[in-house]
Amino acid sequence: MSEASIYQETLERFVKSEMQLTEQTEISWDYFQSAYKKLAELGFTEVIRLEEVDKPLLLKNMAQIFTKSSHLSLALAILWQLAVNLTVLDELEGFSEAKDRLAASIVKGETYVNWPWHNLSSGDRIYPLSFCSPDEKYFILDRDEDKGFRVFLQSTLPEGSQSVERFGWSGLKEIRWAREGEQLQGSIYLGKLSKQGFQTVQDLERFLTIACALGLMDMTLKAGYKFVKERTQFGQKIWDFQVIKHYLADAYSKYQAVSIAFAELTEYFSRGNKITGEGKAIQQVGFDYLQQVTDITLQVHGGSGYMREYPVQRFWRDGMLLILYGK
Repeated sequence: MSEASIYQETLERFVKSEMQLTEQTEISWDYFQSAYKKLAELGFTEVIRLEEVDKPLLLKNMAQIFTKSSHLSLALAILWQLAVNLTVLDELEGFSEAKDRLAASIVKGETYVNWPWHNLSSGDRIYPLSFCSPDEKYFILDRDEDKGFRVFLQSTLPEGSQSVERFGWSGLKEIRWAREGEQLQGSIYLGKLSKQGFQTVQDLERFLTIACALGLMDMTLKAGYKFVKERTQFGQKIWDFQVIKHYLADAYSKYQAVSIAFAELTEYFSRGNKITGEGKAIQQVGFDYLQQVTDITLQVHGGSGYMREYPVQRFWRDGMLLILYGK
């Protein structure tokens, strides 16, 4: 059975038998289910690199979150990430070849979409998405007194919107807006739903930043290895210089250490355990190693590592920004 089929079957089973939905939760769950099914049809079934994990159990944990008000923030985070990726792929509606390439590269870990989860605890946001499209669209997180939280897409900004010049880690502009004279900037602080809800988001962000650090280390190591195997200096491949092999071997060992620790943390987290302490410890080590690994791969590129022609300069910058955000 394919991975997509396992996900879809698991979704349907929990919807029919194990989910105890309230009226408010059902709205979010229906959207989540439809978004996930469409992603499964596209073969785009993962947004985090979780290779060696009990995935049906992890999905069960996600599904059960929707039934607990204290975990609403984590449920919304999952929904938000899926919807953003789905929207990005929908922007490529008329470009099936480009869409296939994007989905395949993300699943393989060669490309990553900006992660908006960390913005959930910072108030109302509108995110402009203009992916391969001349028309700017806005993905809005809003709250309705009757229906609870909702996520929707619209092509124009609400009247009275004010742009905030803030270029965050995800590279998206933040825009505040008012509705019927009411300022909404303080109305969606998800951490205020409950103390436990805030801790859930905190754990999720630690989990997420470790995953991002691993993805960056993986990509920058591949870029460094590719460069030294192809580039020639002093009549031989750079790879043939022993000191270069030592550098990359050291970097790879650091990547593997964090990868193994993250695999164990993922299994522990997927079973519903808190990872506040464990997550922070692995995050700290992961950030230290990320800085070292990206620096090593930049060094083996020589002066070329700072040029836009090579991806390693982007990975180095993103690594520094991730560390600043995570700390």
